[in-house]
Amino acid sequence: MTVNKNLSTIVKETVSLTSEKSSSIESERLSVASKSDVAVNAENSITITVGNTLVDISPSSITMKAGGVGVLIDSKGLVVKGGEIKSE
Repeated sequence: MTVNKNLSTIVKETVSLTSEKSSSIESERLSVASKSDVAVNAENSITITVGNTLVDISPSSITMKAGGVGVLIDSKGLVVKGGEIKSE
């Protein structure tokens, strides 16, 4: 389907998109708004990237990288690479 200008759909109950392999949404700007909860579920990992900043979540660890500093949280504890931990 190709739409040259706008596509608007109003559904009073539920919208579901299902793919057996993969799905993607590409846009110059994407907005998601919810009056209640937003749930994101993945069996393997969730990766969020904004510029050079990264948050990667897997079943066994969370990795964050920003401004040359890396943080790893896993079963061994918290590790900070390239930075320091401060209390203010």
